[in-house]
Amino acid sequence: MMVQGGSPAHVAFDPAIATSLAVAALICLVGPLLAALWWHRRTRAPLGALGVGALVFLISQVILRLPWQIPLGRWVQGHSRWLIPFLLFSSFTAGLFEETGRWAGYKYLLRRERSRRVAVMFGIGHGALEAILLAGLPLAGLLVSWMLTAQGRISSGMVLEGIRHQVAGLDVWKIQLAALERASAMAVHVGLALIVLQVWWRGEVRWLILAIALHFAVNAAAAILVVVVGLQPWIGELVLVLMAAGVLTLGWRLSSSDGEVTSSIG
Repeated sequence: MMVQGGSPAHVAFDPAIATSLAVAALICLVGPLLAALWWHRRTRAPLGALGVGALVFLISQVILRLPWQIPLGRWVQGHSRWLIPFLLFSSFTAGLFEETGRWAGYKYLLRRERSRRVAVMFGIGHGALEAILLAGLPLAGLLVSWMLTAQGRISSGMVLEGIRHQVAGLDVWKIQLAALERASAMAVHVGLALIVLQVWWRGEVRWLILAIALHFAVNAAAAILVVVVGLQPWIGELVLVLMAAGVLTLGWRLSSSDGEVTSSIG
């Protein structure tokens, strides 16, 4: 690709990969919202539960966990012997923070109705903001930066090298794995929201503990299989898809009878 004036582009631009980036970004940005609107239209589930799910992710992850999790992860990059403990600790804290946040969402913000339809919308909201912040916006940002660099509008050395490094290993299918990962993660969040709902439906806190354990297992398996064992990313994603299907199926079956149920511990 050439910039204006006939000078060569700073970074080669591949239309096929760029299109794949655009598709994946669109899936992550718009897909969760379309899923929420479809569920609302089908069940009349309140859209407020979508906002509560997003709020829970914002507080439990963005505000309470990521500010110290990200610097810790950077430190581990220079101390490889701590990689496996870090992955396990990271997976555990993800489950602890997010599922406890989900429990708090039910307890304080969704007291009017604790039903299957609300739980599904609650889980979609959680997964939607995660998909938008962790995948949709970064993918869209990379695409825009790549296009500007290819046109010669970004010429700063460090920025240029950073973009070149990010796009060097991209291929069409690897990019779509990011969208598949977010879809699987959303299925997990819906399933876990249904499982945490059982704290009120069945009156036992052990369902919260189960949700934390399942969240830990899904995160840890996906991370260790790819990062530590070194399996191909598509194999790791296949494992994630299967685990997500299992969590969603379990939550759905536990919530087989819809209705508003509030237990004595609510």
